[in-house]
Amino acid sequence: MAEDTKKTGKGKKERKVTARQYLLEAGYAMELLNSDPSLQEFVGRLKNYMETNKGRTPTDRELDELKQGVDWFERYNADQELARRQQADPRFRADWERSIELAEQNVRALATNFGVELTQDEIRTLATDVRLNKLTDVEIRERFSPILERAIAQGADLGGRAAEAEREILQWSRRNGLQLTGQTVARYVQAATEGRSTIEDVKNDLRNTYLLGQYPGWSDRIAQGFDPADIAQPYIERMAALLEIDETEINLNDNLLQRGMQGVGPDGKPRVVPLYEFEQEIRKDPRWEFTDNAYDVYSRVGENLLRTFGFR
Repeated sequence: MAEDTKKTGKGKKERKVTARQYLLEAGYAMELLNSDPSLQEFVGRLKNYMETNKGRTPTDRELDELKQGVDWFERYNADQELARRQQADPRFRADWERSIELAEQNVRALATNFGVELTQDEIRTLATDVRLNKLTDVEIRERFSPILERAIAQGADLGGRAAEAEREILQWSRRNGLQLTGQTVARYVQAATEGRSTIEDVKNDLRNTYLLGQYPGWSDRIAQGFDPADIAQPYIERMAALLEIDETEINLNDNLLQRGMQGVGPDGKPRVVPLYEFEQEIRKDPRWEFTDNAYDVYSRVGENLLRTFGFR
């Protein structure tokens, strides 16, 4: 009798465990069902099948047929389905949380690389998206796009790849005499940061959009990838020497340099101004009048005049 009681007690304990397990699984199933309407459609199909077949469980092939056309099963592959089950099933919640922590670390690293700041909620949302949908690197960058766009539009201090792109674009633009609007710079920075274009792509676009028309006499070289700043260097050197100033004081927006770089021929067509001709333009500039080399030229002219008339 004692032995029967012992067996009975053991049976009750097993039933309690089974019942508890059932409740956990039932709760998990309800949570999963409520997460997606198409799963409820699938449950309806399964219910109709079992009613029609007197409660018989469908075979694997029949189950696959019941899944056909159900959005949830078509939208997610096996790995994605597993991630969603882990998210909903209390038995695997700890595994789910560990996977999300790893995904959050990756998101933070990418945010630093992009140079944007995310709130904890934004990090959690994106990490969950990465985990559930197995996002590729390209897809993750796409998720960062609106965040980066908002940061640039708000004038936030950028860091990482965005700051590097902004700095290089602005330096190159200033060196080549371009004054870009903040909106234009932001558009190029975002494209370069997201990997949709390289910095060299940006420079080529700026050359074609702005510089070809600004320096038509040099359009062939600019189209080949030469920068106006480099093309103008011989002109800058002559200006610096004749005006006795430092080269760093001369930029491409200097009116005198512009006349040298934007030459027009007698026929009204763009042309390249020879250096000797540009030197004549430099000597017409009011700044030249106050240089030592101007004094030397006038002195020599005066001395020649005096010699001509017999005073020397």
